[in-house]
Amino acid sequence: MVKVLVLNGSRNASLTEKDGFKTTTETFLGNNDPYKAPEETLKRIAERTKNGDFDVVIVQNNTGIGVDKVKAVAHEMRSKVIVVWNDEPATSSKSPYIELGVKYFTSISNLRECLDELVKGGGK
Repeated sequence: MVKVLVLNGSRNASLTEKDGFKTTTETFLGNNDPYKAPEETLKRIAERTKNGDFDVVIVQNNTGIGVDKVKAVAHEMRSKVIVVWNDEPATSSKSPYIELGVKYFTSISNLRECLDELVKGGGK
């Protein structure tokens, strides 16, 4: 079972337990408003990703907030972060995430392919 943390939204309906995914949304970390990044939620993201509670972190891009949430992800987990846009992202939009060590970017329609690549490739 691949354990996935989904930040900035809940477009994870296609990631079911039947398909081998156990998803946790930001709501379970105490944040009911994905357009905000309360300090307490950022601390929980840091703790839970450092503890190895998740195999993958999916962040739906949201200018500013998405970057703040990736900053909270433990350094050792950042190579296992996927940043998702509604459409294919522009290279300039990726820059702040790349600087933080993120390697995976995709559109919502290609999320499953990207996730499969990361999981099979070991997130290296």
